[in-house]
Amino acid sequence: VECRAFTFFRHPVTRAVSMFYYLQSATWEPTYDEALSGMSLLEYAHSDHAEENWVVRSLTNEFEEPLEVQHVEVSKEILRRKVLVGIMEAFDQSVVRFEKYFGWWEAVEFNVSVLRCQRERMAGGDNRNDHPKVGPETEEFQVLADRNWADVELYQYAKELFKEQASLV
Repeated sequence: VECRAFTFFRHPVTRAVSMFYYLQSATWEPTYDEALSGMSLLEYAHSDHAEENWVVRSLTNEFEEPLEVQHVEVSKEILRRKVLVGIMEAFDQSVVRFEKYFGWWEAVEFNVSVLRCQRERMAGGDNRNDHPKVGPETEEFQVLADRNWADVELYQYAKELFKEQASLV
């Protein structure tokens, strides 16, 4: 039996920026660190607190050593063979794809509750965190992109794979 996981991808820098602002005030989170509350985003980007290629490290189980190109290639192959990809910037389209692929849309009673839940989540969400946007022209963006080079490359691949996987449904 073939198994397929599904996940949403978000640009690694956008994810890191959001995580920084969220963890500045999320005292209830186990990963909360009081040191972040006094940092600027640039200080965070240069610090040991900033995430570094979290997705590729998780997929390859390499949390200690420096990453190499082969780690990215292994991660791409895992995605290609095992994961139905969603892209946060195409959230609605991704959700519909998941529903069709996994057959979630077929039960009428399921549809009503899912639609209600989707509307609520898309309108607000539980951990929505409004914060300043960081454009690619900023030093903060560049430092975080360099630090997360492998995740950035994997994200670009995930966007390509998302287009290719349209034929699955």
